[in-house]
Amino acid sequence: MGTATAGAAARGGVPGVVIRLAAREDVPGIVALIGRGNHRRGDAEKIRRCVLRAPSEVACRDGEVVGFVYARRFAPDVLEWCNVAVAPEYRRLGLGTAMVQKAEDEARRFGYVALVGANSRLHPGASAEHCHAARAFWERMGWREVLRTPDGMSVVIVKDLMAP
Repeated sequence: MGTATAGAAARGGVPGVVIRLAAREDVPGIVALIGRGNHRRGDAEKIRRCVLRAPSEVACRDGEVVGFVYARRFAPDVLEWCNVAVAPEYRRLGLGTAMVQKAEDEARRFGYVALVGANSRLHPGASAEHCHAARAFWERMGWREVLRTPDGMSVVIVKDLMAP
């Protein structure tokens, strides 16, 4: 399954941060980061189920979760990314890019051909600025928007893992 140091994976990322497959033991750290970064409560049981059933990633430094991607099966060969976050003090350092690239590679390795996700201003704690930045990030990562609600508050995005 392996790990990647963000510095190497992100070409100048955060030294000392290790990106690896998430495990049950990471759930409290993921919940804590959701509370700290997203200003809402994470559902530990839902996260635990996701981590145990679908490839999910964490970025850790000195045993602390500083980023994560957790997913669930959307279809037999498609994953839905339920939540993605990087601790505020680790943003804009290449960690998110490295973590997403590793998570996409792991999804391919597990036989998934596509990823689906959503971005919404309707989530508790979401701001227009945060959603705009997140949507720009996903576009840079090769994801494409397939649906936008009429009010523009929510979008559905996809990533074709079979594309070159």
